[in-house]
Amino acid sequence: MQDALRDKIEQLFEYRAFHELYRMSGASAGEIKIFHEQLVELQAGIYDLDAYLESVWDLKEKIGRVLEKNLFGFRKTGHTV
Repeated sequence: MQDALRDKIEQLFEYRAFHELYRMSGASAGEIKIFHEQLVELQAGIYDLDAYLESVWDLKEKIGRVLEKNLFGFRKTGHTV
């Protein structure tokens, strides 16, 4: 994994206060380290999948409008995607 990607993921986890969640879990330091590494790998996979889908996603106009309408409607309710 590239250092820049790892740094991006670590910043995301810091922003989301994962360290506090780890502390609250009661898990051992070794368990937390293993779990953290698994989460980093999972997030890296999510970023890879997102990049791939953005590069090949070719929607028909009608489907795009439906998705846009539903996405904006969801955001107006106060939820985030």
